[in-house]
Order: sequence, then structure tokens, then C-alpha cells
Amino acid sequence: MTPFDKAYEDVQLLVNTFDSNYKHYMSPTYSEAEARQDFIDNFFIALGWDVRHNLQTNPYAQEVKIERSQKQQNEGARKRADYAFFTAPNFKDEVFFVEAKKPSVLIAKNEQHYFQTIKYSWPKGCPVSVLTDFEEFVIVDCRQKPNIKYALNGQHKSYNYKQYADKEKFAEIYWLFSREAVGNNSLQTYANTLQKPKGKVVQKALFKGAYKSIDEDFLEYLDEIREKTARAIKKANENLNSEQLTEATQRIVDRLVFIRFLEDKFIEADEHVSEWQSWKDFITDCHKFDVKYNGVVFKRHFIDEPHFLGADEKLFVDICSDISNLNSPYDFNYIPIHILGSIYERFLGKIVRATEKRVFIEEKPEVRKAGGVYYTPKYIVDYIVKNTVGKIIEGLTPKQITEKRFADIACGSGSFLIGVYDCLLDYHKKYYTEKLSPKTESILQDVKSKNKKGAILEDDGNAELRDGQWVLTLKLKQQILLNNIYGVDIDAQAVEVTQLSLFLKMLDEESIATTTGNLFFSKVLPDLSKNIVCGNSLIGFDIMNGQLFEDDELKKLNPMDYETAFPKIMRNGGFDAVVGNPPYLSTKRGFAENFAENKYLKSKFITATKQFDSYTLFIENALDKINKNGYWGYIIPKPILSNENMEGVREMILKGGNINYIADFGTPFKDASVEAVVIIEQKKIDKNNIVSTQIFNDNNLEKENEIEQAKFLNTVNHSFLLKLNTGIEKLLTKIEFGNEKLVSLAKTFTRGIEGGKKDSSISQEKAITKKRLLRGLDVTKYEISYQNFYVNVDKKNSSKFKSKELYETEKKILIRRVGSDLQATIDTEQFWNLNTIYNLHLKDNNYELVLGIFNSKLISFWFKNKFVFEDKLFPYARVSQLEQIPIPKIDFTNPTQKQQHNKLVELVTQMLASKKQLAAANSSPKEMTSFQKMSSLPLTLITDSDKNFLQNKCNSFDRQIDNLVYTLYGLTEEEIKIVEGI
Repeated sequence: MTPFDKAYEDVQLLVNTFDSNYKHYMSPTYSEAEARQDFIDNFFIALGWDVRHNLQTNPYAQEVKIERSQKQQNEGARKRADYAFFTAPNFKDEVFFVEAKKPSVLIAKNEQHYFQTIKYSWPKGCPVSVLTDFEEFVIVDCRQKPNIKYALNGQHKSYNYKQYADKEKFAEIYWLFSREAVGNNSLQTYANTLQKPKGKVVQKALFKGAYKSIDEDFLEYLDEIREKTARAIKKANENLNSEQLTEATQRIVDRLVFIRFLEDKFIEADEHVSEWQSWKDFITDCHKFDVKYNGVVFKRHFIDEPHFLGADEKLFVDICSDISNLNSPYDFNYIPIHILGSIYERFLGKIVRATEKRVFIEEKPEVRKAGGVYYTPKYIVDYIVKNTVGKIIEGLTPKQITEKRFADIACGSGSFLIGVYDCLLDYHKKYYTEKLSPKTESILQDVKSKNKKGAILEDDGNAELRDGQWVLTLKLKQQILLNNIYGVDIDAQAVEVTQLSLFLKMLDEESIATTTGNLFFSKVLPDLSKNIVCGNSLIGFDIMNGQLFEDDELKKLNPMDYETAFPKIMRNGGFDAVVGNPPYLSTKRGFAENFAENKYLKSKFITATKQFDSYTLFIENALDKINKNGYWGYIIPKPILSNENMEGVREMILKGGNINYIADFGTPFKDASVEAVVIIEQKKIDKNNIVSTQIFNDNNLEKENEIEQAKFLNTVNHSFLLKLNTGIEKLLTKIEFGNEKLVSLAKTFTRGIEGGKKDSSISQEKAITKKRLLRGLDVTKYEISYQNFYVNVDKKNSSKFKSKELYETEKKILIRRVGSDLQATIDTEQFWNLNTIYNLHLKDNNYELVLGIFNSKLISFWFKNKFVFEDKLFPYARVSQLEQIPIPKIDFTNPTQKQQHNKLVELVTQMLASKKQLAAANSSPKEMTSFQKMSSLPLTLITDSDKNFLQNKCNSFDRQIDNLVYTLYGLTEEEIKIVEGI
């Protein structure tokens, strides 16, 4: 019997039982708890789920989590999902929820029930979930933002219990929600088939603009709350400047978010936000929360002072009403902390600006210079943390871990520190579960026999039994924060948000019972002011030596000395690990534009030479701030792999320790076209260290390689070549051996006009003083596609054109600067060109030989393995790289070599002619004269067959050229297979 047949048989028994006692089960006296136990549990057990944990006894590795009943004052507004389902090995991210009801409640058209189901699912990114009382089974479309007015909209689908007996109908449910199906990604596949509104009009009509992810939507919402709050404050306090207004607004919004979190987690039994009727109510409650919770969120601030006039009453009460659980679409219990971090990261990239008459939000100058906020996806945070912190704590006891110190010295909203904290919590959970599980049954029996109540703590106070499961105590989670987690950021608001995020993570699994009246602590939130510090990670107070600064100028620099901020850690050698996503700012884009700052950085950091980037300084700083066995792990821009200007940075890294991983993650940042790599290194030098290089597509590992670290010291500019291996290395050596570099054959090798399409001297209008102009995209292999652009060569523009002899020569090779492959052709028509094209003039006249070699598969293989030339966004070749292309020395006294040379020149000549024919054949009739002249065919007789013939002819020449080039370099059949990837 197949699993499906067994499930169908088991469900039919449930159907028969329900049908035979229908009136009883449909009675209002038959409760939801009974329906769950009698039918809903068994329905999902039939679908293959371990609902009752008969197999999965580890509480941290269970595929079904069931919400236990609890008393709630306002069940409609504050309720938890009845069932949450997960798939191994990820027991943190729900794949769907089930909201259960008693059968007497008609659910099919009850908007409140749909709203509840969507409210759980949407923040977690679950596209569909289930609403059921067994008598009805509804598949709820949860892609839209929760809104009770539109909860019944969407592509919901319902079944009556009698339809379970229909094998085809039951199969629809089984192949969507069975354990087997969900494990094969059935829910996302199903969601992809659902209607997707196109355009704003359709979206607005169907779901009122609700098809947005939680992070995008909540960011807009917080931006709106912040702007409203700023206006409310400014209206009551007209003299506040922008800095004061930004800080006050930030503190108020943080408090609102934190209190709503406490409410939805049931850590606070009462509702507060919805009850406030004035600014005074808000401040009064905040003072009470300060007594109980402590922490930076409720720490006394100037907004708490009597002379601060608060916020406009009406505007503020409206804000509180809007964010309250009665009206808000957001259930903070189900918003993942890392999602909140991504929202806050972008939130922190903006400040409040105030004028006499208005308030507005704008991006911070440094964010504009950097091109946006680069929030790190969670999978990359996890990758870095796993391979740094995870390796350090592996095999240690909790007591040993208390001595470890982990930091992010540009922490932003705290996403990496949340990742570190999460890693530490998971490790401790696993440790205590494995250690204490054998004792669980005997302890529970002892409690029962002695009629005890409450949690049973392990002797060290680090773990306790809750509902028969071992969990970490709040005291231990506080200690982990204080002992292990450290951060620095130059932005005071970032420091505040990082602490807020860590507090939210600490309280993630707590309740009112565990945060009230516990003897082990006096306040819920630990003081993290000495752990998370506001200051400049790159600049210490020694910048004042011999320098005079105004207070405002020094405040902007915000110096910080590590020895003062973290004295014990620095005395003991430094941090055990530094992780993060450092700022990406270059001196080209305004970083360190202050003369004193620039001078200081160049004196302090060996990598701060000429024009430099902030992230290279953070790499150097991380190496300096970790202890002798410490790790650093950063996600940084891809140019670190091969950029000529960063040769010194790579040399520092190579000599600074053992590189464990270099991983290419492509373009991981949402809404930011930045390619990035992860480098993880341990400050421990092993001459025989092997580097694991990895290439990812999103979060999927596509290629992996192992390279001896010492070999990077021998690559051009110490480039980190991720695909280098022994076979490729030997082949590159063979290609280079005995041959001369292209630079030795070149008379001149430089790029064209330093300008662009927007240059006023460039247009598509012909004039006496204008020359025909080529752009980079006009040059392809063996071909020029002129697009009727001209450049004005008046004397007033001459400085940027270089010499006209660069362009107006009998023959030159044009090389396209940007592209995924090397592409070049010969120009005999004296085109001028932009700087996206290189002009190569040779000392002799052997242009066809050089062009054929340049465009060959072999040289493309050599180039891509010699240099990093696989940037997906803007791949480009540098002159300094192209100059190193090896060109065979032809001995014309050797008949074989002379014959090979002549044959290659002949093939290239034929290829150039054929490419012109093909281009003409593919052009519009007005542009076909060249092909007509060559072929003597009427324009109307050029058929697809003619075009295919010409294309095949070019392909044949290309293949013949490649084979001849292989012969010139003496490649074997096995070596050719390596080049062609066979």
C-alpha cells in the first residue's frame, strides 16, 4: 500500500466517525480542543506528520509545533496559530500554519478567521496555510498583507469533509499538505500557479496594494510612523533641530515597536498601546517599563524630561491607535527578528530633517555616497557565523564559551550580532537537551509524586523544564549577551537599534511567567552599554595629537579607543572573532574627505594608500583586533579578488593567517547592484594551508574548489583566482612558456575618448568638424556595428581626444573593454571611439595573427583563469591584463610554423569578410548594399537559408581558428578538453 493509499484509508475512518455522530460534533458544546484531539491531529498524522512527537522527541527538532491553550483577554486580537509546520533540517522557519476551529463555527465565509490565518502566515513568508474545523478544510491564500476588509479576497479554496471521500479531491489536499509533498516544495509550486496581479490598477482592485513582502511593507509603515511621529513632536516643540528630532523620533518608535512586541508575545498581560489617550499615558507606562525591563529602550532620555513638551496629543494618539494590535495588520510575535533587522537597517539609512515650517525624511549623506544600504541576507550571515563562531565553540562546554568574545565593529542594526547570538543559543539548547534529556522522565515523576508546581531548574541555573521540555533560562540568555556579544557603530541610532534587536531576540521564547518575579534577576534586560558602543571603529582619540579640532568636528568624527571601550578584551589579546558587513565607501565617493581624517587613516593603516576603500581598512582593523587564534569573516565587494589597487590588501590577508573560505555570492543585496564575496580567515599561519573556494547562486553551492594558499602569492597581483587548480595551473604555465607578451608587440595600447554618450560633443548629427564614433557595444568578435554616432573634434574639445593618430591610422585592432568575453576586430576605416574601446597598434603589420589568437577560446580560457573576469554586472578587462596575453613567436624559417601562420592569417581574413556579409544580410534593406555587392543577389532574394549559410560559415571559421591556435601552443587532446570544459 502506498503512503497516499494509507492516508486515504485513515482519513476515511475519520470521515465515517464524524458523519455517524454529526449532530454531536456540530454541537456548540463540542470544543475546539476536542476537535483537534479527535480529528485535526489525526488528519495531519494521516498526511505523514509527527503531530504528537512520537518520533521527534528533541524539542528543537520537531516538524510540528502545537500551541497550548492559554487564557487571553482579547482572543480575537491576541491569539497564536494552533499548529506550525516545519521541514527538516530547518526547524526555525515555518512552511505553513493551521488555524483550528470547532465544527459548530462556520468558517468558510468568516473574515475574522481568514484574517487570523493570514496574520500568522504573511510575516513568515508562508504563501498558503490552512483554516479547518475538520468539517471544512480551507486553503488560505496568505500572500496578501493582512487586512480584515479584504481577508476573503484571494484565491482561497475550500473542501467539505464529505469531499475527503472523493479520491481525486483528497489527492489535491494530500499532494499539497502531506509531509512528503511539502518536503518536495509543493506549497511554493502551488503558490506560483496562483494569480499574480499585474500593474498598480489590478493590484489595487484585487488586494488594495497588499502584494508586498513583510520587510518591504513594514519598512514603508515604519517610515510613515516615523514621519508622523516627527511631525507630532515638531508641532509641540518648534525649537528642536534635526539631530534632536531624529533622536527623539527614533527613541519613541523603538519604544512603540518594543511594547507591541511585548504585547504580542504575551510577555505583557495587558494591552497598553491601544489604551493610551495622551502623551502622558505613554511616558507613565515607559517609566514603569524602565523599572521592570531596564535597557536602552526605556532608559531616561530628554523626551522623558518635564521641560520636553511631548507630542501633539491628537496626532500621537492617532499613531498609537494605528500601531495597536486592534488596528495593526502586523503580529509582532510572527515577525522574525532578522526581518526586523533588515527593516531597521534601511530605516537607519535615513534621518529626519526639520525646517521652520516642515518635517521630511531623507537619506543620510554617507548612504547616498555609498549608493544605498546593503543589508546582508540571513543566509550569508548564517554562513559567516557558522564558519567563524560555530568553529570556535564546537566541542566546548557552556562554561568554556563564557570566555569567548565575538564582535561586529560596524554593527548597523545588529543583524550579524543577532546571528551570533542565535548560534550561541542554538548550541546551548542542543548541549542541555542532550545532557538533560535522560533525566527528564524521572524529574517529572518526582514533581508529580510530590505534587510540586513550577519549573525545575538544573543545578547551574542554565536550563529549566517547561511543559516537559528543557529550555534555556532567561538568566543564561542574559549572561550570553553580556559575556559573548560586542558591537561598535559610529551611529548612535544604530547602537540603540542593535540593543533593541538583541533584547527582542533574548525575549523571543519568553512569557509573562518567565519575566515576572524570577529570583535570579532584578530586571529583565541586561545593561549592554559596555557591550554595544557608539564610536568610530577606525579613528581613536590619538587623532588629536598635534591637531586642533572644534567640538562639532570632533563629534562628527566620533573617535573611539578600543583599549578604553573594551579594556579586558584588548589586554587579553583581542576578540575571538570579528564578523560583519563593513561600510563600502571609497575616497573617490567622499570617504575621508576631511584632510586630517585622511592623513590620520593613511598613517594608521598600511592599506590606506592613494585612493582607498573603507572596507579594506575594516579588514585590517579586524586582523588587528582579533587574538592570535581568532577569526574574521566579512562580506565585501568582489573587486577585492583582483583589483590592481588592492594588491597590498590581498598580500596583507595572505600573510595575516589561514584563509578558510573565499565564497562568491554574486549579487546578494536587494535593490543594490553590488557583487560581493565572503572571506573567512583565522589568524593562525600554516604554510600548507588549503583555501576552500566556493561559488554560490543565491544560497545554492554551484562550484567548489581547493587551492593552496601559497599559490595566490604567485598569481598576477596576488589575485584570488577561485577556479585555480593543479591542472589549470600547469596549462596556464604551458600557454605562457616560451612566448612573448602582447605588450612587447604593441606600439601603442590605450583606450579612446574620455567621455560618454551624454557628452555635448557627441551626437548623431553629422557636421564638418565631426568624426564617426564607435561605442563599446559596437565592437564584437571580428565585427563593427556602426550606429551613426559622431564626435565633434573642435579644438576646444581636443584635450580629451588624445592624438588623432590614435584613430586615423591605416589599421588598428579595436578591443571591447566591457563584456563577459574578450572581443576584438580590425578597423581599417579610421573610426574614432570612446574609452569603452582599447586601440592596439602593432610594431609590425601582423594584425590578423594577433586578432585570431586574441579572439580564440584558448586565450579566453587563459584570461579568465589568470584574472577575475566573471563579474556579472560590469565585467571589464584592463590594459595591464591584456598586455600579458602570451603570443607565440613565429619562426618563419621553419616551414611548419610559417604554414600555420599563413593559414591562420587566411582564416581570419575570411572570417572578417564573412562577418561583414552576415551583418549586411541581417540588416534592414536600406543597409544591404554591401552584401548585394558581394553576392550579386537581388535584395528580395536574401532568404533565411542564405543567412543560415553565412552563420554556419562564420562558425566553421571560428572553429578552424580555435583548432589552429591549439596547435600553435602545442596543446594535447586532454588539454583541449580542459579549455573547452569537456
